[in-house]
Amino acid sequence: MNNTEKIDRFLRDELPEEEKKAFEAELNQNADLAGELALQKDMEQFLRKQEKRTALKNQLGNIGPEFFQASAKPEPGRIVPLQRRQTLRWVIGLAAAIALLLIARFVFSPSLYDQFGQHPPLAMIEKSNTAQDNLAAMEAAFNQKDYTAALPLLQAYLREKPGDLQAELYLGICLLETGQYANARAVFTKISQTQSSFMDYGQWYLALSYLKEGDKVACRRVLQEVASESEFAQKAQDLLKRL
Repeated sequence: MNNTEKIDRFLRDELPEEEKKAFEAELNQNADLAGELALQKDMEQFLRKQEKRTALKNQLGNIGPEFFQASAKPEPGRIVPLQRRQTLRWVIGLAAAIALLLIARFVFSPSLYDQFGQHPPLAMIEKSNTAQDNLAAMEAAFNQKDYTAALPLLQAYLREKPGDLQAELYLGICLLETGQYANARAVFTKISQTQSSFMDYGQWYLALSYLKEGDKVACRRVLQEVASESEFAQKAQDLLKRL
């Protein structure tokens, strides 16, 4: 009987009493055998958490499929006998897959700012008599997230139409997205202090400006000041819970 079979029978409590005592004595003296036992116990605990081996493969996103051996679904509670080499290959593949998944999650998961900083599309043409070509270019640049191109167009528009709060809001967003945080906050603060329909937007984006810059303390302070009747009240509470 090889070590894998002994371990399998030991874990299933199928060894006769004398063999069990001898095996336990050997465990105390043989570090390699003890390591194999610990490894197979860990594998068994992991497999019991999976309803199907195919579900596990899907979760790993087909990473390292060569490490998995096709096998029938084990009966509930039954130990799956594995040869030492197969076990080691399986564990190495699993560890590599989990590491890659964690890295991918870290790299590709959207930041809090990306999750909460969803900008409404810019629509200026319908409300202005300004040259349509300029407004169309402004809208297209902003809505395509080309904030560097949209910024000077908004600045030019505001020189002709000073006091347009909608344009100022989108100017602030462009400043924010191009990393000009202080200038963006000056715009958002001004808007938040107006008695207009854009007041709530100014306060919300003021909080987002701190979030994007990484100042969670200041972001939290602004969010706590968002009034319960604000249209951003729920978003503010949701973001506060995530900070």
